[in-house]
Amino acid sequence: MSAKRVRVAVLLGVLVGTSLWAASVLEQRHARYDWRYTLEVHVVILSPRAVSSETQGAARRGTLAVEGWLQHEFARYRPEGIPSPVRLTLDAPLIVEELPRPPSTAWERFVLQRRLHSLADEAHPQVKADATLFLVLEETLGQTVEGLGASGGDVGWVQTSPGEVDSALAEEALGHEFLHLVGAKDHYDAAGHPQAPAGLANPEQRPLYPQTHAEVMAEEVATGPGDGRVPRSLDEVQVGPETAREIHWTHAFRD
Repeated sequence: MSAKRVRVAVLLGVLVGTSLWAASVLEQRHARYDWRYTLEVHVVILSPRAVSSETQGAARRGTLAVEGWLQHEFARYRPEGIPSPVRLTLDAPLIVEELPRPPSTAWERFVLQRRLHSLADEAHPQVKADATLFLVLEETLGQTVEGLGASGGDVGWVQTSPGEVDSALAEEALGHEFLHLVGAKDHYDAAGHPQAPAGLANPEQRPLYPQTHAEVMAEEVATGPGDGRVPRSLDEVQVGPETAREIHWTHAFRD
């Protein structure tokens, strides 16, 4: 066989292998939408320095709170379904010299996701998780919480301060980013306020405002058109009908 034919055969082999791998990943991600089994999601603390036992305890409480909230919300839409849609497991913290930063370009997003995948492999190398969520501890954030999760992806992160890891803000953000990974979209406007009707927990309520709960993908309790307030706890947060449709908790989904 000539050298040219060898090169072509090798390239075809790589192409076929890549296509099979991509098809396998897509099949695994689409299987999430069936909700026939509990998703295994690992939560990993990222910090530039040692993490105190108090902070780890707070992260564990926050993680359990989000898991319980997701179980409750799932049961509202699928009372005859599996006992819980997700199991959140808190891994040991990872100490990193440089914390992830929000990307501003497509290339930076690609590099960030590659890094998060590498950190996920480092955090639980022997475990096959459906997804990994990172709690990035930034001491200078105060009560600000930021998140990033790609729709349909398998890594996401929530940036918060050590003192806020079990706050309502951080807990809602963790649930928000998890739901991004299973297909949910954001439902807030450019100013960060809920968009009606998708960003309302109960779009059928009359009168429509004020809402009694925040829609998780809008992140605020809508108090009026283009206005809202931060929920006080997860008890004030719900998965609204549009988000339930997007993540296949209801049967109204259409491709």
